[in-house]
Amino acid sequence: MILDNVDDELLNFLRNAKKVVICGVGNELKSDDRIGLLIAEALQKEVNSPKIISFICGSAPEGFSGKILKEKPTHFVIIDAAQFGYPPGSIGLFDPEEIEGIVTSTHSLPLSLMCKYLHMELKGEINIKVIGIQIKNLELGDRITPEVLAAKDKIVSIFKMALEA
Repeated sequence: MILDNVDDELLNFLRNAKKVVICGVGNELKSDDRIGLLIAEALQKEVNSPKIISFICGSAPEGFSGKILKEKPTHFVIIDAAQFGYPPGSIGLFDPEEIEGIVTSTHSLPLSLMCKYLHMELKGEINIKVIGIQIKNLELGDRITPEVLAAKDKIVSIFKMALEA
């Protein structure tokens, strides 16, 4: 888990990316759990690069596995709400095996299982990370807390810096 220098670590991870597929995950009906969806949507609209494809996957990202594999990405990033005990809006960068018990449990299958599947299908020719945003509120509703929403702008900015150059 990387928190203090997430900007540098994410930039380093994306440095030699030829094609990045983003999977924004979350439940649009559960306040802060929507953050992954909002970031994926912002990346679609704001990052102008042929190197990036962003999917708004909802709470069943495994349904996008075929589309992801078809793109043959060199890098794959899941963006999701998380609970890792830091202040709301904190951003963590995780390896897939680190996410058990960290990302929120609104998914039909564990995200780590999807990562293993993609890694196997692409014969290890893929680099995978999970961006987790510490949530504050998971109540029903469409209001996202300001601290969590601020993470969206930071993450989009990092992707712009890394991929639009």
